[in-house]
Amino acid sequence: MRRRITSYAAVLTLTAALALAATPAAATIARPDVAQAPTVAAAAEAALMSEASAINNPGEIVGWSSTSAGTRHAVRWTPRPGGGGYDPAQDLGTLGGLYSWATAINDLGEIVGVSQDAGGARRAFLWTSTAGMTALGSVSGSTWCEANDINDRSQVVGYCTVGVGSLSTNRPVLWSNGQVRDLDASRGGSGIAMGINDRGDVYGSVREQGLALWSGTTRTILAGTNTTSYGDVNDRREVVGNWSNFSDHARLFTPTAEGGGYEETDLGAFAGDVSVAYDINERGDVVGFSYTADATRGFLWDRGTMTEIGTLGGPNSPAYGINDRSEVVGQSHLATLELHAYYWDRGTITDLGTL
Repeated sequence: MRRRITSYAAVLTLTAALALAATPAAATIARPDVAQAPTVAAAAEAALMSEASAINNPGEIVGWSSTSAGTRHAVRWTPRPGGGGYDPAQDLGTLGGLYSWATAINDLGEIVGVSQDAGGARRAFLWTSTAGMTALGSVSGSTWCEANDINDRSQVVGYCTVGVGSLSTNRPVLWSNGQVRDLDASRGGSGIAMGINDRGDVYGSVREQGLALWSGTTRTILAGTNTTSYGDVNDRREVVGNWSNFSDHARLFTPTAEGGGYEETDLGAFAGDVSVAYDINERGDVVGFSYTADATRGFLWDRGTMTEIGTLGGPNSPAYGINDRSEVVGQSHLATLELHAYYWDRGTITDLGTL
């Protein structure tokens, strides 16, 4: 169902994303978003844009869309009855501020994400069909919080930033039963919680230590220090993660048969040296993106085979979310170089449009 770390400032700074360079492995990534040259960014800024971040098993999709007022709002796309495509994007609003975006949705239709509140602060939110958008709590001393994932027990994970500027640290956070808990309160340092499965296992990263999995009060470090804040965990405790310099391949971490350890699998890449994984479903299928010779394409990885996801007519199409039916969502350029959310199913890609 997808969950991923984003930054609203980075969303707006589209030109800071992956560059379409002759040597893609050397590209700088400010946010794992669509690769684009300056001409693409100029075209995109002139039009409405959207992105799909997650899809649940009933087929509901969440993400964000730009608005006619020039801001970004969290949105939901709902499948029409009988398999007749999707209804237009539904604006989920904000917590009183200018912007919001949705990061994850569970099978109950509960949505989490990030919104600016009326005072200008960045807050984690929970959206339900009955209560609408409400702010989640924060840890003591935090200046902002972001929610990255929600499981079918309505447990939410993300992070809160404590302190300001160079003195700030990110704290991995679990929201559960009306309480907010710092997962690493006894350890200090800085970390982010990115994904949670229905067992309550939390996946994230810890600065200067690496990718981590919290199970109850136990924390397991899965990989070394050079790792990133993208990926997820399924109910079998299979984890997908990445390396922070984005000059390597995405990894799958699988619990060993003996228990207590993890086996690491290189997922490969289309061309060059780079692939990035975002989400994993209960079958172990993985989605993300990889470079081709001249573009950045979404992939579906299934038992050693990496299948390229097409585009909406433009050059790039990273994949961000997958459900247990292996339906995939992400963002793609159109032929006109605008950026739109897409839905992909068994070789067919559909433009979800904008607000």
